[in-house]
Amino acid sequence: MSRPLLAPRSSLAWSLSVLGLTAIIAAGVQAVLLVELAGEPTWVLLLFPLLAVVYISLGLLAWWRRPANRIGLLLVFGGWALFVAGLANVPLAVAVPGTVVATLILAIVVHLLHVFPSGQIRGTASRAIVAAGYLVTLVIYAPQYLFRPGAEPPFSAINIRGDQALYDAALLAGKVCISLVMALTAIVLWQRVGAAPRRQRPGLAFVYLYGVIAVLALTFAANVFPTLFGFGPVDTAVTQLAILGGVPVVIGVAMLRGELSHVGGVEVLVAVLEPDASAPKALESALGDALGDPTARLLPQGAAALADASRGIVEVRHGDHVAAAIEYDALLFPDADAVRPAAGLVGLVLERDRLAEELRRHDEELRRSRDIVATTAEEERRRIARDLHDGVQAKLTMLALHARLGEADGATLATEIEAAIDELRGLIAGVMPPALIERGLTAALEDLTDRSP
Repeated sequence: MSRPLLAPRSSLAWSLSVLGLTAIIAAGVQAVLLVELAGEPTWVLLLFPLLAVVYISLGLLAWWRRPANRIGLLLVFGGWALFVAGLANVPLAVAVPGTVVATLILAIVVHLLHVFPSGQIRGTASRAIVAAGYLVTLVIYAPQYLFRPGAEPPFSAINIRGDQALYDAALLAGKVCISLVMALTAIVLWQRVGAAPRRQRPGLAFVYLYGVIAVLALTFAANVFPTLFGFGPVDTAVTQLAILGGVPVVIGVAMLRGELSHVGGVEVLVAVLEPDASAPKALESALGDALGDPTARLLPQGAAALADASRGIVEVRHGDHVAAAIEYDALLFPDADAVRPAAGLVGLVLERDRLAEELRRHDEELRRSRDIVATTAEEERRRIARDLHDGVQAKLTMLALHARLGEADGATLATEIEAAIDELRGLIAGVMPPALIERGLTAALEDLTDRSP
């Protein structure tokens, strides 16, 4: 009977369902607070909980499809950042955390674009840009609410003192720094479009090009559009929220197109640990599902040297023995450590199959040996019966007949009886040699050798 595979996935589904339900309830509560207490225009303010639900929903979907990939977690994190930022529009104490994280979503979007599609930051430049994004949104923007002139409750609770000079300096520094972060992100994404493998370039370019447009448009909406097109605060907010809302959508479309294809994580490979599901094709298919890489291949032992040099290779080992190798898309997994757990499971499967094949061969050899023993024993029984019937029994019968008819004297009968006894002794010794009983197998073999012609 096959082992149930749904236990870990069911736990994940339950946890993600609770997160999704919590997000919907929180968005509903926030929408009510905005309608009842916030100012105009209400429909613009309601974009915050709406976009929060979009981010969280698509993040939960990505999390479900790729539990080991951080993109789903980042999307959920971005949704909650939008939700908290929306609280800044409610004239209650809950507005304070919303003010603190008002621009955090910008750093999260930058982070998302840099880690797509593997979920891991690649390269020193990307790490520095992402770190700078969080530094700008959480630290450099801080003087805008710590020193904001004329702050009123509840914002006065976090206002150290009103200082117009510090406020203006922080505003300018924030705009310059976040614009620089966005520009550098656009450069990195544009480079990745050109560096993407040709067969994957259309799908990856779909996200990267939108990312380039998004980060530049966010910068222009805040710094250029007000002057160029006369955008007011509402126009700027709507434009930026619309751009931000497109980020999870394009990632979701890419996920459906295959860049983040459906997997259940490495635990999917547990299914092939069942003896009836470990054929090479089934194992390779399950490997591709677990990694989310339909191009993943399982190479036989010794074939790793023939693999495509542009792709990643991880050896499948069991102990010190190299059993095979996994060839995978290095763009999806820039760090080979993400593939090694799958390689470990594949190694277990291959070792199990090797042991099962070895056990099968041993069983066949044992079965053949038993057949040989049974056949030999039957032939030996027939030989003994034949020797008894044609030899000793025939002689004893003739002796009995001669004695009854008086055709032989006592000396002759004694001689023939002794000959029959010697023949019987020889037959018994052939069945169970005394040397074997008294002195063991070695002595019995030496005695047999001495008596052989």
